[in-house]
Amino acid sequence: MGFYDVLSENYDKIFPMKKTTLEFIKDKIKGSSVVDLGCGTGNYSIELSKEGFKVIGIDLDEEMINKARKKSYLLDNKPEFIVGNMLEIDKLIENKVDFIFSIGNSIVHLENEKEILKLFKDSYNILNKNGRLLIQIVNYDRILNKNITSLPTINVPEEKLSFIRKYKLENNKIKFNTTIQKEDIQITNSIDLLPITKEKLEDMLETVGYNNIDFYGSFSGEDRNEDSFHTIVVANK
Repeated sequence: MGFYDVLSENYDKIFPMKKTTLEFIKDKIKGSSVVDLGCGTGNYSIELSKEGFKVIGIDLDEEMINKARKKSYLLDNKPEFIVGNMLEIDKLIENKVDFIFSIGNSIVHLENEKEILKLFKDSYNILNKNGRLLIQIVNYDRILNKNITSLPTINVPEEKLSFIRKYKLENNKIKFNTTIQKEDIQITNSIDLLPITKEKLEDMLETVGYNNIDFYGSFSGEDRNEDSFHTIVVANK
């Protein structure tokens, strides 16, 4: 079993849905149609659907999407789950929507700033007038300025499960080295992440045409500062 198979199998245990996060997202939604980019196993898409929103969830991982579809099978107002690349939302989303969000540090998996700019442009074009974009990433200003080399290990004692996360800066990218430990199983993985700073994020959003750009340091709604764990941005069309 490979790393992503094990991750998919244990995703909801490692990254359970958090009510604070859900309430923050709901509070920022204008309108009724929502796109969840990098939706994983669909937890937030499903909860928003239960609240009456029309939701499309997109993820590159087919197994994650299969899990999302199974979990939402009995819902009257099901999300539409699509296996796809967030860089192709201009092709995947047929009609304009009111709200697009991407949490879970998803956009920094893109290859370069050009790809992130494309994502922001495509999102802008898909949004209705007065629509909103919400993005959450790790606060990379903090990571870079303080030479942070790891994120807190996620432990799930009742499952004998740990998710270990290490950072190493290499050639203007961050090597993200992860280990999943479950009982006697230990599987490692390494990928490159793009450490986007707040200034660069704001600059790209403004370049595309977004306005009224607000930053937060947590899903509790606190203002972002240099020590915040998250960089959360809400931008308006």
